[in-house]
Amino acid sequence: MTFTLPPGSPQHASATAFGRELVRAYQTRGIPRSEIHRVTGIGRTALDNYRTGASLPRVEAAAQLAALLDWPRLRTIVAAARTRACARCGRPFTNDGGNMAAKRYCSTACREIANAERVASRRSRQAGRTDDSRRRYQALAQLRSGIRIAEERTAELRDAIAAMCASCEPEGVCRTADCPLRGFSPLPFEQHRVRRQPRDHRQVRADGWTTERRARHSAFTARLHAEGRIPTYRDRHPAHDPARREQWLARIRAAKAAKRRVLA
Repeated sequence: MTFTLPPGSPQHASATAFGRELVRAYQTRGIPRSEIHRVTGIGRTALDNYRTGASLPRVEAAAQLAALLDWPRLRTIVAAARTRACARCGRPFTNDGGNMAAKRYCSTACREIANAERVASRRSRQAGRTDDSRRRYQALAQLRSGIRIAEERTAELRDAIAAMCASCEPEGVCRTADCPLRGFSPLPFEQHRVRRQPRDHRQVRADGWTTERRARHSAFTARLHAEGRIPTYRDRHPAHDPARREQWLARIRAAKAAKRRVLA
């Protein structure tokens, strides 16, 4: 499902830039949007939203479009727009969710540490109001010890997972849904796969309207006309029917005369 950006979103500039690059890319390569949908599986509505700047694609979708159209700037724009700094440790991470402002931390460990900091700060304020210096010191010491241990373990695990994922998927896109590290992997998961080579405008027209197909269509249409199953334009419009032509012209003249009287 593709979500459109809310009004006033800071991602509008990036989405607009991506839309311009996407239009320039498929027009330069000569690949129609219908062919992009057929090859990648990205929905038509999603492609229209990307093209008009109404939504910003995920990193994985942008990578597929960049590879399909041979236009690396598509992935660069999305990667830069979806990269944020962790509110706790400052480490850059990719926010691939629909709500760009919801995710503030790079990992679950940072989120839990931030929650622990808030709890310790609250306890410290409570101890300060009661002049309980011992309680305040214990809360801060426990917090600092937990943060130091968690940061060391988080750094080790993060580097190990990143190295494992990089060796497993050198292209930077995860393709194993049941991988035990899927929930912790820094790589985006593949949702749109290029299933076949794209065709340009000339190939689409050549493949879709061959000489044999044109001949079959012409024979089929001629047979329907001969059987009277397709009424012609001349049979429907009164301008081509002598029996109804004068009445049709009279109605037009009367309408114009009434309009002139109103304007006068």
